[in-house]
Amino acid sequence: MESESGWQDDYLAWILRLNDTRDSVRYMVTHRLGDRTIAEAVAMQVVVSMLARPRVFRYQGLPYAGRIAALAEPLIADPDGDWRAQQCSWEQLAARLIQMPTELRNIHVAAHVHGLSAAEIGSALGVDVETVQSMQQQVEDYLRPTDDGV
Repeated sequence: MESESGWQDDYLAWILRLNDTRDSVRYMVTHRLGDRTIAEAVAMQVVVSMLARPRVFRYQGLPYAGRIAALAEPLIADPDGDWRAQQCSWEQLAARLIQMPTELRNIHVAAHVHGLSAAEIGSALGVDVETVQSMQQQVEDYLRPTDDGV
């Protein structure tokens, strides 16, 4: 099992992966719609939607790409929809992710990136399962968009 310091490295790599996902979605949508502004809005909404369901980050390859496509298609079909009302920028979102407390970063990486159980995480961190489950809820609350879209 990886150490807490390794989880911190993985967290930073995860933020880069998230940005790569945004870039890829923006690139593909720009080619489909011919509008970079709409493409950026779709890409950001896809990323924010993924953060609301952080277990998606356990996936690799086609399952990950499939989830992205499922989130992007309805947005592409309705580029002027209500979903654009509260958009944040990548810079705002990245700043918020960087500010996530270290203990929550560890839980996020262990649970949502590596797919470890609460018992495995508790064992690695030296805490009980209930504490891990409480922290998992804190992570999910932290990743959920706020009223200003961040």
